[in-house]
Amino acid sequence: MRLRSNRSREIVCLTVFLTVVGLQPGTGYSQVDRHEIEPALSGTEKELRPQFGAVRFHRLERLEDKFLILGTASVAQLAPHFFEVQPRRFDLSSGHAIEITPPSIPTMYVATSANETRVYKLGGFGSAEQEFKRLLNDSPPQLIRTTRDAESRGLLCAEIVYGLSPAWWIDGESSAKLNAARHFFDEGHKNGFDLTKKWWKSFTGKSGAIEIQTKKTTDGFAVNLPVFWAPVESQVVPEIRVYRIDVSSGGYCHLNEPIVYK
Repeated sequence: MRLRSNRSREIVCLTVFLTVVGLQPGTGYSQVDRHEIEPALSGTEKELRPQFGAVRFHRLERLEDKFLILGTASVAQLAPHFFEVQPRRFDLSSGHAIEITPPSIPTMYVATSANETRVYKLGGFGSAEQEFKRLLNDSPPQLIRTTRDAESRGLLCAEIVYGLSPAWWIDGESSAKLNAARHFFDEGHKNGFDLTKKWWKSFTGKSGAIEIQTKKTTDGFAVNLPVFWAPVESQVVPEIRVYRIDVSSGGYCHLNEPIVYK
């Protein structure tokens, strides 16, 4: 009787724990995970399903923090939510968790209004820049007053609007060489460091050109973002592409054609 009583007590405690952390016994997924596709994102999920299969939306709170500009407290309560589109590992449509082999999908971002009634399709979708502008128009106003704020907004746009992953960003000679060495080793070269030295010796760019810099302009600010570019499984010589992202005082972004250094 004592063993049975202890076992019953363990089951009750486990059930309470699962409820607290948001898991339902027998489902294998959280209440938050189910809520992610409700209500507004359900349409986006259905739109992506024919091409990419079942997807989920992983919330990125670090990007929401970057969206906020200091001194605009009213925005914090109404800040949009940012999500990365990811393939689902399990199919839950039948009520049971069935493991599947998810397809490879490109990096895609979406945002929703704070109450998750409106969706904005950002990086990886068409018209991402216009969608980000629409998001800003639907949000409380934020003023970009300093180069620090402008750089923060420009780098946010680089990642979630233009799909320029932070893993590719270059900020000086050391990071350029590090990315080049990683590229050569990933290609299977055992002499990656030697190839990096050879590449850097013939590099045509100037040291100042491959640093992240933000300057005041007549129309707002300009963020110069160097990006390492080398196609996977390609013999193309690695490049550094310096993008200029214009940031207006209202926080809007515009991407210009890059200057290419080899």
